[in-house]
Amino acid sequence: MIDAKAQAAMEARLASYREGRYERAVAQYRAAVDQALYLFKAYFYLVEGLNALGRAKEALDVTLEAQRIHPASAAMDYNLGKLARGMGRLTEARTYYESVLRKVAGDTNLDDPNAMGRRIERQLAALP
Repeated sequence: MIDAKAQAAMEARLASYREGRYERAVAQYRAAVDQALYLFKAYFYLVEGLNALGRAKEALDVTLEAQRIHPASAAMDYNLGKLARGMGRLTEARTYYESVLRKVAGDTNLDDPNAMGRRIERQLAALP
């Protein structure tokens, strides 16, 4: 459970991200995951900030780290698929997307597992 101080810090980091201040957001989120590996959403926004800055390789490395920490996460596999696809690694993207489908029902961090499943089905159908 996140205390009030930690929640306020998360909101400040999110404000940086939403305002498009990606360098600042990346630094803030990197500090957050360095201090508390359990802050799952911090990984998500760290990766998104790195992507926004065009740092795909670094985003991929962070996502792989998050996957090692949260191996049951469908969202991390989704991000890995998205990153692999963006890098033109379509076979790898397919593997990650198929992994999402296996994990989606049991991932308690997802707000809507059914929506995630539908999104992945569309992604798989769009792959050559």
